Amino acid sequence: MASTEEGEEVQMRTISELSDQAIRHYEGLRKEHEKTKKECKQLKQERDEALKKLEDFERVSHRVLKEVNSMQENLEVEKVCRQTVEALATKLNRQNRSLKRKSMMYMAHLDANVIAEINLNDDEDEENREEEEPGTCSSSHCQLIISVASGFLIRN
Repeated sequence: MASTEEGEEVQMRTISELSDQAIRHYEGLRKEHEKTKKECKQLKQERDEALKKLEDFERVSHRVLKEVNSMQENLEVEKVCRQTVEALATKLNRQNRSLKRKSMMYMAHLDANVIAEINLNDDEDEENREEEEPGTCSSSHCQLIISVASGFLIRN
Protein backbone atom coordinates (compact mmCIF):
# COMPACT_ATOMS: atom_id res chain seq x y z
CA MET A 1 0.00 0.00 0.00
CA ALA A 2 2.81 2.25 0.54
CA SER A 3 3.56 2.19 -3.13
CA THR A 4 0.04 3.29 -4.06
CA GLU A 5 0.25 6.10 -1.59
CA GLU A 6 3.62 7.08 -3.01
CA GLY A 7 2.19 6.92 -6.53
CA GLU A 8 -0.75 9.07 -5.54
CA GLU A 9 1.58 11.52 -3.86
CA VAL A 10 3.74 11.72 -7.04
CA GLN A 11 0.63 12.18 -9.10
CA MET A 12 -0.56 14.94 -6.81
CA ARG A 13 2.82 16.71 -7.03
CA THR A 14 2.81 16.36 -10.81
CA ILE A 15 -0.73 17.70 -11.02
CA SER A 16 0.19 20.55 -8.67
CA GLU A 17 3.29 21.39 -10.73
CA LEU A 18 1.30 21.22 -13.97
CA SER A 19 -1.42 23.36 -12.41
CA ASP A 20 1.14 25.96 -11.29
CA GLN A 21 2.70 25.85 -14.74
CA ALA A 22 -0.70 26.35 -16.38
CA ILE A 23 -1.49 29.27 -14.06
CA ARG A 24 1.87 30.94 -14.83
CA HIS A 25 1.35 30.38 -18.54
CA TYR A 26 -2.20 31.79 -18.27
CA GLU A 27 -0.94 34.89 -16.42
CA GLY A 28 1.77 35.41 -19.06
CA LEU A 29 -0.81 35.11 -21.85
CA ARG A 30 -3.16 37.50 -20.01
CA LYS A 31 -0.40 40.11 -19.62
CA GLU A 32 0.55 39.69 -23.26
CA HIS A 33 -3.12 40.10 -24.23
CA GLU A 34 -3.39 43.34 -22.20
CA LYS A 35 -0.19 44.62 -23.79
CA THR A 36 -1.52 43.77 -27.27
CA LYS A 37 -4.85 45.49 -26.49
CA LYS A 38 -2.99 48.66 -25.44
CA GLU A 39 -0.87 48.56 -28.59
CA CYS A 40 -3.98 48.04 -30.72
CA LYS A 41 -5.73 50.97 -29.02
CA GLN A 42 -2.67 53.17 -29.54
CA LEU A 43 -2.40 52.13 -33.20
CA LYS A 44 -6.10 52.90 -33.74
CA GLN A 45 -5.62 56.33 -32.16
CA GLU A 46 -2.55 57.02 -34.35
CA ARG A 47 -4.51 55.85 -37.41
CA ASP A 48 -7.40 58.19 -36.58
CA GLU A 49 -5.01 61.11 -36.09
CA ALA A 50 -3.27 60.30 -39.39
CA LEU A 51 -6.65 60.15 -41.18
CA LYS A 52 -7.63 63.50 -39.70
CA LYS A 53 -4.33 65.03 -40.82
CA LEU A 54 -4.84 63.52 -44.28
CA GLU A 55 -8.31 65.06 -44.53
CA ASP A 56 -6.90 68.44 -43.46
CA PHE A 57 -4.10 68.11 -45.99
CA GLU A 58 -6.56 67.22 -48.76
CA ARG A 59 -8.76 70.20 -47.86
CA VAL A 60 -5.77 72.58 -47.86
CA SER A 61 -4.43 71.05 -51.08
CA HIS A 62 -7.80 71.55 -52.75
CA ARG A 63 -7.84 75.22 -51.71
CA VAL A 64 -4.26 75.69 -52.93
CA LEU A 65 -5.11 74.11 -56.28
CA LYS A 66 -8.15 76.39 -56.63
CA GLU A 67 -5.98 79.42 -55.86
CA VAL A 68 -3.27 78.33 -58.31
CA ASN A 69 -5.88 77.80 -61.04
CA SER A 70 -7.34 81.21 -60.32
CA MET A 71 -3.88 82.80 -60.51
CA GLN A 72 -3.15 81.01 -63.79
CA GLU A 73 -6.43 82.27 -65.25
CA ASN A 74 -5.63 85.82 -64.10
CA LEU A 75 -2.13 85.59 -65.58
CA GLU A 76 -3.57 84.38 -68.88
CA VAL A 77 -6.03 87.29 -68.93
CA GLU A 78 -3.21 89.72 -68.14
CA LYS A 79 -1.06 88.20 -70.88
CA VAL A 80 -3.85 88.55 -73.45
CA CYS A 81 -4.51 92.12 -72.31
CA ARG A 82 -0.82 92.98 -72.51
CA GLN A 83 -0.57 91.55 -76.03
CA THR A 84 -3.68 93.48 -77.08
CA VAL A 85 -2.34 96.71 -75.59
CA GLU A 86 1.02 96.22 -77.31
CA ALA A 87 -0.70 95.61 -80.65
CA LEU A 88 -2.89 98.68 -80.19
CA ALA A 89 0.12 100.79 -79.15
CA THR A 90 2.00 99.70 -82.26
CA LYS A 91 -1.00 100.55 -84.43
CA LEU A 92 -1.42 103.91 -82.69
CA ASN A 93 2.27 104.74 -83.18
CA ARG A 94 1.98 103.95 -86.88
CA GLN A 95 -1.12 106.13 -87.15
CA ASN A 96 0.60 108.96 -85.26
CA ARG A 97 3.61 108.85 -87.58
CA SER A 98 1.28 108.91 -90.58
CA LEU A 99 -0.66 111.85 -89.14
CA LYS A 100 2.55 113.74 -88.41
CA ARG A 101 3.71 113.22 -91.99
CA LYS A 102 0.34 114.41 -93.33
CA SER A 103 0.34 117.39 -90.96
CA MET A 104 3.81 118.40 -92.06
CA MET A 105 2.76 118.05 -95.68
CA TYR A 106 -0.31 120.29 -95.16
CA MET A 107 1.66 122.77 -93.08
CA ALA A 108 4.09 123.14 -95.95
CA HIS A 109 1.24 124.52 -98.04
CA LEU A 110 0.19 127.07 -95.41
CA ASP A 111 1.40 130.61 -95.30
CA ALA A 112 4.05 131.42 -92.66
CA ASN A 113 1.68 133.88 -90.89
CA VAL A 114 -0.95 131.16 -90.43
CA ILE A 115 1.66 128.80 -89.07
CA ALA A 116 2.78 131.43 -86.55
CA GLU A 117 -0.78 131.71 -85.27
CA ILE A 118 -1.01 127.95 -84.66
CA ASN A 119 0.36 126.95 -81.28
CA LEU A 120 2.21 123.77 -82.14
CA ASN A 121 3.18 122.96 -78.57
CA ASP A 122 -0.25 122.62 -76.94
CA ASP A 123 -0.78 118.91 -77.57
CA GLU A 124 2.80 117.82 -77.65
CA ASP A 125 4.20 119.75 -74.67
CA GLU A 126 2.84 117.41 -72.04
CA GLU A 127 3.70 114.24 -73.97
CA ASN A 128 7.14 115.27 -75.24
CA ARG A 129 8.63 116.94 -72.18
CA GLU A 130 9.92 113.61 -70.93
CA GLU A 131 10.95 112.49 -74.42
CA GLU A 132 12.83 115.66 -75.44
CA GLU A 133 16.55 115.37 -75.74
CA PRO A 134 18.73 118.09 -74.20
CA GLY A 135 19.35 120.90 -76.66
CA THR A 136 16.04 120.38 -78.49
CA CYS A 137 14.04 123.56 -78.99
CA SER A 138 10.28 123.26 -78.65
CA SER A 139 9.30 126.92 -78.92
CA SER A 140 6.81 128.15 -81.52
CA HIS A 141 9.59 130.01 -83.32
CA CYS A 142 11.68 126.82 -83.69
CA GLN A 143 8.62 124.87 -84.80
CA LEU A 144 7.86 127.54 -87.40
CA ILE A 145 11.40 127.31 -88.76
CA ILE A 146 11.23 123.50 -88.82
CA SER A 147 7.88 123.48 -90.59
CA VAL A 148 8.97 126.04 -93.18
CA ALA A 149 12.17 124.07 -93.76
CA SER A 150 10.30 120.79 -94.10
CA GLY A 151 7.86 122.47 -96.48
CA PHE A 152 10.77 123.66 -98.54
CA LEU A 153 12.23 120.15 -98.59
CA ILE A 154 8.92 118.57 -99.58
CA ARG A 155 8.43 121.02 -102.49
CA ASN A 156 11.91 120.39 -103.81
